[in-house]
Amino acid sequence: MRIERASQHGSVLLEVILAVVLFAGAAVVVGIGLKAAMDGSERLRLNTHAGNLAVSVISELQMGIRSLADTGPEAFGPPFEGWVWEIAATPWTQQTESTANNLTHVEVIVRYEPTEFVHRFAQVMQINATTGADGSMQSATPAAFGAP
Repeated sequence: MRIERASQHGSVLLEVILAVVLFAGAAVVVGIGLKAAMDGSERLRLNTHAGNLAVSVISELQMGIRSLADTGPEAFGPPFEGWVWEIAATPWTQQTESTANNLTHVEVIVRYEPTEFVHRFAQVMQINATTGADGSMQSATPAAFGAP
């Protein structure tokens, strides 16, 4: 009878150890899932915020508040500490006869320096601009849409 009780105690101990190991494994899997969800949520928040800031810079270019001469990098003002923008503009070369001759490919690069996050937003815009000998954009003012 003593041997039966000893083996029962041993099997109960084995069951308890197995239950603790399974619980710890499940807790690790759930923890990894929560971490991945939080990282994805943070990436989505940064991507949305950077997209909004890039569209703001493009809109300011279209309204004439900014010019292509201001290529940056330049920091956004408060409350956007840590966010920096810059503009890369090149003449649009894939034109057909029906398009305007002054189309420009404008790329706004927005960075969040604390996490080294980078978001790029590109758009082809109609802008009156002059190009230098090296092909870089020298100065620019937005053109009225539909104007030749």
